[in-house]
Amino acid sequence: MTLKTYLLAPFTDIYQKRSSHGDSLYTLDGLRGIAVIIVLMSHTASFGMYAQGSLGVLLFYFLSGFVLTLPYTEKPKILLSKTELFRYITNRVLRILPVYVVAILVYTLYFGHDFSWFFYNVSFIKGWNHFWSVAEEARFYILFPIVIILLSFIPKYTFKILILSVITYYFYKHSGIHKIDMMDGRYVSFYFWMFLGGSLTSFVYNSPLLKSYRNNNILKNISSVLVVAILLFIFLSSNHIIQTLWHPLFPSLPPKFSLNGWRMPGLWFMLYFILLLSITTYTTTFSAKFIQSPLLRHLGLISYSLYLFHMLFIQILQPHGFKNEGLFVAVFTISWMISLLTYVTIEKPFMRLKIKNKVSS
Repeated sequence: MTLKTYLLAPFTDIYQKRSSHGDSLYTLDGLRGIAVIIVLMSHTASFGMYAQGSLGVLLFYFLSGFVLTLPYTEKPKILLSKTELFRYITNRVLRILPVYVVAILVYTLYFGHDFSWFFYNVSFIKGWNHFWSVAEEARFYILFPIVIILLSFIPKYTFKILILSVITYYFYKHSGIHKIDMMDGRYVSFYFWMFLGGSLTSFVYNSPLLKSYRNNNILKNISSVLVVAILLFIFLSSNHIIQTLWHPLFPSLPPKFSLNGWRMPGLWFMLYFILLLSITTYTTTFSAKFIQSPLLRHLGLISYSLYLFHMLFIQILQPHGFKNEGLFVAVFTISWMISLLTYVTIEKPFMRLKIKNKVSS
């Protein structure tokens, strides 16, 4: 591989990536791109998306659950193998830890935090500001194999989906039992049920029943319309739009009516289930092709670094008068350039060390 080819990897890898299941589900990277844009818009209070960051984070969880589950939908018992379990753990560590440790170190040095702050974050015991979501994700990775191994003892595929639905509902009802310390007096509930929503979507996606409908043009067209409607609703459900559009049209709405992910996570669970199932089942619709656009897939490819580093530049630029859309443009531009660098110097080298999945063979 030449130096030029390697440096262009953040742009060219979008055409080479394949899921561990063997499918080129380009729509997944596209959705990641949309998710990280939502987060950046929310955190910079731009384009009327303030307080909508929850939708981006919950979408990340759904996508993560879907991708990790897909290799095990047909052969969940493979995780009973020490070799496969080692592969799973190794690949998760290689994916999230290297660039995360670098990001925490940069934040620690820039803000002058002590070692305890660094340790709490890097160990996932606590999660400052937006790092809480990574601390949760690390916990999801621990619980996930247990769920898959449990499902491996369920004989019929339909029963696996039913049992997984019950487990998901259980964690939904008890999401407040375990909380993540954000190190500023706030605590975030445990959204493992959102991650399991992605797992459930993965099982349904790979179910024999759904496979028989993949060539149904009527469902394909309905699916495409639903995807467009859900994507529009993400932006039309912001607090800003509710105040400026919804309230004048529906004066009876409560003054503090909100549709963001923290207020109505159950609603977004259902919408993301439909969204993810639609774009993965029908990948040739006009809405799926939009999500598969090279730009969105490129942003999805580097979305992890974009997410990790963007808050640093918000903290740096806000005192200098940057705000709203101007802040978004500046933060996005700088974070994007940093993400290109971290992708080729940290993320890609470590991902090349990942152990190949043997499930599909």
